[in-house]
Amino acid sequence: MEITDNLIELLIQIIHRINVRAERKVEKEILNDLRRVSGKTSILFNMAEQALSNPDGIIKEVLYPVVSEQTLKDLVKEFKHTGLAYREKVHTVIRSSYSTHYRRMVPPILNTLTFCSNNEVHRPVIKALDLIKSYSDSGMHYFPTTEDIPIDGVIRSVWRSLIIEKDENSDERINRINYEISALQSLRDRLRCKEIWVEGSDRYRNPDEDLPQDFEERREENYKALNKPLDAETFVENIKSEVMRALEKLNNRIPKNPSVRITTKGNGWISVSPYEPLPEPMNLSRLKGEVMKRWPMTSLLDILKETDLRVNFTDQLKTVGNREILDRKTIQKRAWDQNLMTEWHIRYRGRGVMIYWHVSKNSTCIYSQLKSCSSSEVASMIEGLLRHCTDMDVQKNYVDTHGQSEVAFAFCHLLGFQLMPRLKSIHSQKLYRPDVGMTDSFPNLQPVLTRPINWELIRQQYDQMVKYATALRLGIAETEAILKRFTRNNMKHPTYQALSELGKAIKTIFLCEYLDSEEMRREIHEGLNVVENWNSANSFIFYGKGGEIATNRLEDQEIAVLSLHLLQNCLVYINTLMLQNVLSEKTWFDKMTTEDFRALTPLIYTHVNPYGTFRLDMTERIKLEGDSA
Repeated sequence: MEITDNLIELLIQIIHRINVRAERKVEKEILNDLRRVSGKTSILFNMAEQALSNPDGIIKEVLYPVVSEQTLKDLVKEFKHTGLAYREKVHTVIRSSYSTHYRRMVPPILNTLTFCSNNEVHRPVIKALDLIKSYSDSGMHYFPTTEDIPIDGVIRSVWRSLIIEKDENSDERINRINYEISALQSLRDRLRCKEIWVEGSDRYRNPDEDLPQDFEERREENYKALNKPLDAETFVENIKSEVMRALEKLNNRIPKNPSVRITTKGNGWISVSPYEPLPEPMNLSRLKGEVMKRWPMTSLLDILKETDLRVNFTDQLKTVGNREILDRKTIQKRAWDQNLMTEWHIRYRGRGVMIYWHVSKNSTCIYSQLKSCSSSEVASMIEGLLRHCTDMDVQKNYVDTHGQSEVAFAFCHLLGFQLMPRLKSIHSQKLYRPDVGMTDSFPNLQPVLTRPINWELIRQQYDQMVKYATALRLGIAETEAILKRFTRNNMKHPTYQALSELGKAIKTIFLCEYLDSEEMRREIHEGLNVVENWNSANSFIFYGKGGEIATNRLEDQEIAVLSLHLLQNCLVYINTLMLQNVLSEKTWFDKMTTEDFRALTPLIYTHVNPYGTFRLDMTERIKLEGDSA
């Protein structure tokens, strides 16, 4: 299954790379060649006026005094580099790279994989793939006219004229290579949302297998586990009334809110003023200095060892064999050891992997995931909420813009979590009306109000939405595999549309609270600052080879990340004991102010030495005064 999954990922990447590289090449040529012409309207007017005034004149004598020859050349170039001309140029580059290079590797992958679909709408793509396979060894430029070649659902309308050509008799012929390129692009779109699936795969398996097969028999149990009503009407009315209350509250309070303004700029603009910075804590630097004074140059290895001597985490490290020969003391000592799904990251402009952390407000990491850079951050977010395997009761989750979407809001609500994102583009957010016929309601919010929520769609798909939420709760399939169905490539899927509508309603409730409450905005910002502090400490600990994971083996990458996760939690634990040790003294405790306690964090490392020769002595302890351990 892993091999099949990797083959599918490779095929998707190849198809994507063909398009992206062609677009970049054409854009680079355009940038080198193009000088955009400003004031085209006035130029056209002047040319038309001169032409009408001198209908029998010579162009050089009549037009060139108004518009230079170079300007006309620039206008011609600009037109050729936009619209249909641009698309044709990109397609020419795509065809060249595909026919001379990529076409050697794609057919063997297609012949290895068996594509299927549960929806007749997507059958033409599978039929097109069978046709491509049957002619993979042929040198024919066009498909035979006797072949039944699927067009609708395979060829994009913008490429139709490039694929369907006409001969001297005006008979239509299908350009084979151009058709293959279009079919592969359609395949990629449908694979990514699992409308087309592959036999023998795991992540790209039959999407029906991702759902609980006994859902109908255990309906009441499944609804009860999610704490949702069995009746769709009750569910809808509850959400609708919440949307109504949230909009009314914001509408009534926003005129008196000095930090938030809603204006008619653009298509409606939300302006949120930065809040005033809180006072600088007076005694935190002194407290850190005291920790440095009492435990200077504390070894990272000693921190790891001291944590184990207190909580015995190495008891959880089990052998992969069928029996354990070594005694636990030897295993405890050996637990320290020097222990790619590499992709280009579009945001950070470099190659690597992504590590997604779930860190509590008290600076302890409860879950970590090693992901590819193109992995869905929404899927990672939901995965951590459901699979953290700790005693923590997660109720809220703070994320940045990339960790939220309308589908994410919908699933978090169904699963019983409150999604609290920090939105980068807050100015362009919209609020949805709770019902039709409310055009004049909420006058203070009019510029950013948009259409009503489609509650009927939510009613119709309520059972299916709960079924998918149950699949996520039970872990029947990977979170990312389930969420693949609900991307923009699959906007016509009725359950996706319903989730999107539910997400719009829940997001509207959140936005109303977010805009109305500075305390909520501060809470989200502080929660995300904990993660930023966690990443800062990561850079301090994971310093070898410039912080790079120096292996391409997936298992070793996972061990490196889990080791970092464990080591940093040990740092947080020992630092907490050190801070507690200092603050247990009355003189130090009395110095602390409310602001000091607000900003207190165990993610400090000025007293820690990550370098040098580490000698492991299991009998030597970190001395913590007043500690009986």
